[in-house]
Amino acid sequence: ELKPVAVGLASAGWVNAKLGSVVYATEAMPGWTGTSLETVMHVATGLPVFAENDARAVAVGEHLFGQATQSSDFVCLTLGTGVGGGIYSGGQLVTGAHALGSAIGHLPIITDGLACTCGARGCLERYANIAALMRYAEPSHFQGAQALIAAANEGQVAAQRAIRKFASYLSMGCAALIHLFEPELIVL
Repeated sequence: ELKPVAVGLASAGWVNAKLGSVVYATEAMPGWTGTSLETVMHVATGLPVFAENDARAVAVGEHLFGQATQSSDFVCLTLGTGVGGGIYSGGQLVTGAHALGSAIGHLPIITDGLACTCGARGCLERYANIAALMRYAEPSHFQGAQALIAAANEGQVAAQRAIRKFASYLSMGCAALIHLFEPELIVL
């Protein structure tokens, strides 16, 4: 019988892996800012706990088991309700001076753009998440992103236009990442 020896925990929000806590979370996760993930899970399980931002955890998974197993310099982007990511440089996960690095969704791409949940304006996340994709299809009759993508694949012009607009903003963020890190690949 296998018994767990530790817990790995991935969470949305700006997670300081060194402290094992959520340093900042938007209003989408009320009460999450300041939560010590490691303490809560250690009390519940009695095991050592290691917490990480969910998107950086995806990058670790891609490096260990996925598309980036042969790469030491890559960027991994997660696209969904937000835009997250993880960056590997020289075979190491980039976490930054205070363990809050790789906040890719908060790269500014539009001067004085839309207000972001982080408090800034013009962040990539506001232009390249699911809500943005659906906004580009306005007036939308699509019942979610999967339906919009299926419609684009079937040749519906409005859906294709929305995806092209989404892709143009996503490419702005990718271009900035390429210039900053010169990755071998970008994993979406």
